[in-house]
Amino acid sequence: RQPWSPDGRTIAFTSKRDGPWELYTMDVVTRQITRLTTSQDFVGAPTWSPDGTFLAYEGYNQETQNLDIYIVAVDRSQGPIQLTYNPGPDIEPAWMPDTGGSSGGRLIAYTSIRNGRQDIYVIDLDNPDEGAALNLTNTADFLENHPAWSPDGRRITYSAVVNGIESIYIRSLATPSDVQIVGRGSMPVWNPVDGSSIFYSQRLPGKQSAISGGLPGSFGSSSAENLVNGIVADLDWTPAEPSITAVVADYPPVPPVVDIEPDADGLYSLAVLQSVEAPEPYLNARVYPAFNALRFKMLDVAGLDFLSTLEDAFWDLSRSPELGQQRESWHYAGRAFAIPRGLVSQGNPTPIVVVREEGEIGTYWRVYVRVAEQAQGGALGEPLRQTPWDFDARTSGDPEAFEQGGKLMDTVPSGYYVDFTQLAADHGWERLPADRRWRQNFPDVLFWVFIKRDNLDWETAMQELYTDEQLRRFLNDEPVETTPLPTTSPEEGTTEAPAETIEATSTPAPTETLPFRTSTPIPPDILER
Repeated sequence: RQPWSPDGRTIAFTSKRDGPWELYTMDVVTRQITRLTTSQDFVGAPTWSPDGTFLAYEGYNQETQNLDIYIVAVDRSQGPIQLTYNPGPDIEPAWMPDTGGSSGGRLIAYTSIRNGRQDIYVIDLDNPDEGAALNLTNTADFLENHPAWSPDGRRITYSAVVNGIESIYIRSLATPSDVQIVGRGSMPVWNPVDGSSIFYSQRLPGKQSAISGGLPGSFGSSSAENLVNGIVADLDWTPAEPSITAVVADYPPVPPVVDIEPDADGLYSLAVLQSVEAPEPYLNARVYPAFNALRFKMLDVAGLDFLSTLEDAFWDLSRSPELGQQRESWHYAGRAFAIPRGLVSQGNPTPIVVVREEGEIGTYWRVYVRVAEQAQGGALGEPLRQTPWDFDARTSGDPEAFEQGGKLMDTVPSGYYVDFTQLAADHGWERLPADRRWRQNFPDVLFWVFIKRDNLDWETAMQELYTDEQLRRFLNDEPVETTPLPTTSPEEGTTEAPAETIEATSTPAPTETLPFRTSTPIPPDILER
């Protein structure tokens, strides 16, 4: 979270260049890289002490099976020293600046998840007792994270989601109950020179981000706003002029889009999903390459063929939606797939966990996939930093959980996971918001469905596979004479790799019970990296 050293000469970072995640520093002048840890487990989010001699960071603790805060000397003469021992995750440390007072440079702020709550804590290095740590935010319903200190050490800015809107807030150590809001965004960083402004990022529609500046004590962004293509996260602001020459570079070239030509009748065909178990393992030929690329990516980063078994892909026009669902399903257009929803409840630990995210237009879900057991030592994935949603609590006898469609899990699951929702988005597959009645009607939850619009509306997408007359009859609940026939293999020229490079699991085709999917072994080259 604070990778720049106080003198602006060194950057702290984490990398898997030597195998597992480890902590490194790089002198930006000499380009010399020094490895500081040999933990064999995940490490991340380094922050510098004000004198530049120590780093605090989050690291996976095999005893607590979660993330804790550690401190290590930059010259490797001391540490790592464990600072926190809370059974839940302690993450995102931020080291207080040296303000010259008695506590200057002796406090560390961090995010802690305890008993289903997520708050900002401040611990004193002169009294490193977690029981004596200050719970700065102390809220029951809001999820605060990403703390950052003001240069005078008196205030902390952080981000929190309140009523579905993520915004930047400020609290004072002297009067924590007084809260100021700065603007909408996340991951704030304070101007380290005079504290006159706070910068933060905000995700926008269309795979864009905004970097905005706000003034402490006033709401709304200043004129200092920049739009950036892609996702921007973890801003940092060095207090000293870096000893490097700035370099302006373009984004890396975007791979060419492989498009599929329509058939003679102007319609597109369906592509067979090779070695995929599904009721109808087909997709619109235009989106097949994106599905296949996502499938290979999951094999690479999770060590298992996660998409070899689907609950659904293409829907024939004779199929009816589930209770309460719209007729305008993207499955009919061959532009949607559904992972087995039952995975969220099967086994211990479950193959997937789902995090609830409230947005301005409704409830969304983020799916995390547990990496293959052979890679649970840290070879793949990262530990969870959020508390997943417990759908099974609906039937636990808890009236409130029943009314709310579940509740937050009591603890954050241990182990290593990959963010499937983000990986899917990187390949053009969008998640859907839950329908309004998701608390009462489980089919409305929809965390399992991913669609690929390609800037098409539903009707236009349907016209890629069906004639206007077929579409009219379908919408009027009239029998449709024909549906598109699947191709025997993907169109030549797509990004399809040979089928034998992905081994199908031995899992049978999905049934109503949604059987557990066996894991594909990790390729040796992944484990050796």
